[in-house]
Amino acid sequence: MKKSIVLLFSAITLSGIAFASHTYDNEGVYDKIRKEEKEKKDSVKAVQIADSMKAMTFRIEATNVFPSGNFRPRSLTGEYYFEVRDSVLKCYLPYFGISRKAFMGSSLAVESEGGKIDPKMEYDSRKRCYELEFDFVNDPTGEILEAYLLIYDTGKSVLTLSSTYRDLITYMGEIRIDEPKNE
Repeated sequence: MKKSIVLLFSAITLSGIAFASHTYDNEGVYDKIRKEEKEKKDSVKAVQIADSMKAMTFRIEATNVFPSGNFRPRSLTGEYYFEVRDSVLKCYLPYFGISRKAFMGSSLAVESEGGKIDPKMEYDSRKRCYELEFDFVNDPTGEILEAYLLIYDTGKSVLTLSSTYRDLITYMGEIRIDEPKNE
């Protein structure tokens, strides 16, 4: 009787171990497949971003804003963008913060409609991102803004704007890459 109980217990234990190892192997296979698909998608996006940076043609859709000082971060809804086409800048971004100069008859928004820029660009392979630095004129106020832009291989971006007349402000967003049209 003891032998049959021991055999039965051993059979149950061994079948449980076999089942657990089989389930673990399946999860490992699925994880590998998901990981390979993600790496392939990320590498395609990285190539598209590299091409976009070489052509100096991209558009960033702003999703969050982080004002400095005592202002809270905000999620953005609506059409807030920062676009560069052949080194010509167009942008419309909200501003939250303190302005140390009264701009007569103008909004505090950051706007540019066709200003030419000459960015200094580097690729940081450790961070896997492009770093761009340039100045541009804010059309409504005439002030010069300094821009520091990071565009990561994943498509995420961070734009920091500073001015002598305003507090620093940072925008986060996603780069939008236009797909080539098949005609």
